[in-house]
Amino acid sequence: MSDTNAQGDPLRPVHARSVIQISHRGDGVVDFSQVLEYDYEDISGTNVYHRRVSSDPRFVKEELSVLERNMQSFLDDETNVVNGERVFPRVLTAFIAFRGGPSHPVCTWLVAWSADVGLGGTYVYEARVEAATLEYGVESIYTLPLNARVVGIESSLPYDNAIKNVIVFRGAKGDKVGEVERLSWIIEQ
Repeated sequence: MSDTNAQGDPLRPVHARSVIQISHRGDGVVDFSQVLEYDYEDISGTNVYHRRVSSDPRFVKEELSVLERNMQSFLDDETNVVNGERVFPRVLTAFIAFRGGPSHPVCTWLVAWSADVGLGGTYVYEARVEAATLEYGVESIYTLPLNARVVGIESSLPYDNAIKNVIVFRGAKGDKVGEVERLSWIIEQ
């Protein structure tokens, strides 16, 4: 990944975090709501990105548009499947903020998708991506309904499932990420 954004600002990604809330409707539809955050470091030494974001509304509008398009393109390159049916995550919006100071921008995307899979049985969500070596730390949290219990996890990243309906994946810079991440769960009555 490049150490610049689309406008050439010197930004280096330092961490990524995803929180995916999975909910079940009574009609057999499963909804996925994702908050995706990328933390960056402005390596210019002069906080050029912060200055542009805080002083140029046109730049912000263009930057958000680029962020949304680029993330949508990335999501379109993934293959996401729920119970054997392909689903298509969609970027709803993006935000730019700063965490801890002007040299640490954070880009946040809100993403959503749904799957009509019927009622009962085992539910399976699978994401297929290109295998890669992580260039920065990552964290991915899945939260399922309170009456859900995870019954299967396949991932190349270490994970914690100490709470029956929550899975937390973590990866460090240099870790290898495989092509498949798969979660299986049931809804307990």
